[in-house]
Amino acid sequence: MNAPSTPYTSGKKEYVRDAVFRGDVTCRRHTDSQVNPVTLAKIKALFVSLLHQSKETNDSYKSQSRLQPQRRSTTFPHLILDRCSALVVAVAGTSRYILKFEWRQRRAVSAVPLACDGLLCTSLSEKHIGRRRVVPVIYLQGSHYEVGYDVGRNFASIIQSFLKTYQGLKDFEREYNTPSGRAAYDNTLLNMKQRYPYYVKEIQGIADGAKVPFYQLFLLHMDDIIGTINDKTSNRIDDGGCSDIAFKSPENVVLGHTEDAPMETVNHFYIMSAHVIPTPEDRELGAVEERFASVCYAGQLPGYTMGFNEYGLVFTINTLSPLLLKPGNTPRMFITRALLTARTPAEAEKILLDEGLGIGNGFSTNVIWTSENGERDLMNIEVAPNLSGNKSILNIQKYTNDTLMHCNAYLRERVQEVTGDIIESSVTRMKAIRRHSPPRSRRDIERVLSDTTYKDFPVFQTRLDAPIQTIAAGIFDMSAKTWSIYIDKPDSSEPVAILPIRFSQLNQNHHN
Repeated sequence: MNAPSTPYTSGKKEYVRDAVFRGDVTCRRHTDSQVNPVTLAKIKALFVSLLHQSKETNDSYKSQSRLQPQRRSTTFPHLILDRCSALVVAVAGTSRYILKFEWRQRRAVSAVPLACDGLLCTSLSEKHIGRRRVVPVIYLQGSHYEVGYDVGRNFASIIQSFLKTYQGLKDFEREYNTPSGRAAYDNTLLNMKQRYPYYVKEIQGIADGAKVPFYQLFLLHMDDIIGTINDKTSNRIDDGGCSDIAFKSPENVVLGHTEDAPMETVNHFYIMSAHVIPTPEDRELGAVEERFASVCYAGQLPGYTMGFNEYGLVFTINTLSPLLLKPGNTPRMFITRALLTARTPAEAEKILLDEGLGIGNGFSTNVIWTSENGERDLMNIEVAPNLSGNKSILNIQKYTNDTLMHCNAYLRERVQEVTGDIIESSVTRMKAIRRHSPPRSRRDIERVLSDTTYKDFPVFQTRLDAPIQTIAAGIFDMSAKTWSIYIDKPDSSEPVAILPIRFSQLNQNHHN
């Protein structure tokens, strides 16, 4: 058996030839000079096993290979690795499969069937149902544990489905099962039980209500802190997205946001509108009464998405990816959960600073504050871990006449970031946003959020093979006092849900 030959690069494409495999592997937009041989071996072995399982003959393989006549394999069809950090479409006779893999951090390879007559579609592990135009909303009242439990009980099937299909969780569990990963998990959980014990109870409530393991949900909240615990390289596979644009005028403030998340999150989210009444025990630990509404990813705390509280705060979130993280420090999802409690900008800043510990990873938040006299402030706050201190680094910018624009890269704070798709995508989307004239109306915001100028990284991403997809878009219109949620492009569809923005806890003498 011949050993694989050394990979070589041709322009922006990389090909790996193998006498045994007898086919080509094309890697699009891959900048690494070497392909991980272990990963390649797994891909080949899995693909060969799929071919052996197929009832089709070699003739059918040859006919399929006509799809790539310029690089036809005599035995196997051309195998296209699209993006090299996400998915592979493999054709075994008339059967098509997704092969999931990662070059660096994630070396697991799995295969699931595809449908849709050869088009790259989502996993059929539960059934191919496409993007549903549904925005589930649940109204809740109770303690932190109680609202968590009721969310878990009512959305158990969505949560269980997400945990079953989300590749990121499998990656987190692999790191969790290493000594350094388990140490980071234990340390982070211990610190959160001390700092935000009532939010730990809320997660426990979700787990109990949905009948899923608590540790899996806590791993989701650690996110890249656990996912990168054994990988310090700059070219990381970081998930996340979201594009934001907003303007302030004398008459109005409008904030638009695309909720971009891993492809498995499509159809796996809901809105939680809650009145949280802490138990006496939780009050003694620092919990306060809360009234808010927020999009939630399945099984996860509210806050790390978009929403508002009834004290005058509207905010959206952009994932940011510092290269160096701080395991054991406060995960961003806990900080954004706490942000829903803020009564004033000063309280919000205190929550973001997180003195005594500081954030362990990074994000930015786009904020509209409405004061008791009806004045509105528009701002963006970039948050980063402090590698030499025990509080977060904050960079705050207010907007009066300029347009607020933010995606998934630090714009002002000097932070060493990862490289790879999350940064390339952010730069591309910012380029697309800047092509538009400064927005002066809600309609302008709708057009920007719907932009698909750059096909690889559009602002509104629905391409079925994209690892990060736009699961929804939201527009906060402060003059209309509405929060509109779209599943399709806002410039060519109606919102699926429109929620009133209520600031019931502001000065009651002021008409909100």
